[in-house]
Amino acid sequence: NLANAHIKLEHYKQAVYYFRLAAQSYTYAVGDEETIEVGLCNNSLGTAYLSMKKYDSALIFYNISYQYFKGYPKDQYANLVPVSTNYAEVCSQMGDHKTIQSIAEFMLPTIAENEGKETANYYDMLTRYGVCMRDQQHKKTKTKI
Repeated sequence: NLANAHIKLEHYKQAVYYFRLAAQSYTYAVGDEETIEVGLCNNSLGTAYLSMKKYDSALIFYNISYQYFKGYPKDQYANLVPVSTNYAEVCSQMGDHKTIQSIAEFMLPTIAENEGKETANYYDMLTRYGVCMRDQQHKKTKTKI
């Protein structure tokens, strides 16, 4: 769609406009903002804001998308994995270790159930979890000194 074309051209402000328009159109057409299409638009909005280094806005839209897809871990697994990865990434950039921990603690068993433990998605999330736990421990140690 037009919004994705603007992302590829690095015209992020225009992409935001068209992703918002798409989300509004889907919501109007279906009469509900809790749809796959709106969830994906919210994820794309997060990506556009992240590209503009507007981390607070990216966090909001990734969270909305993650919360939607988290409600359907089996049916929407193919969308849940990249959405959760995106959300964890922006949380990492903002130093939000508690949210990363929460994401990982939900996603690790979900990935294991859907793909197994010896997969790239599992290792990626496990690494994020490990780094998060290390950073939290480092922060606690640094505070005590």
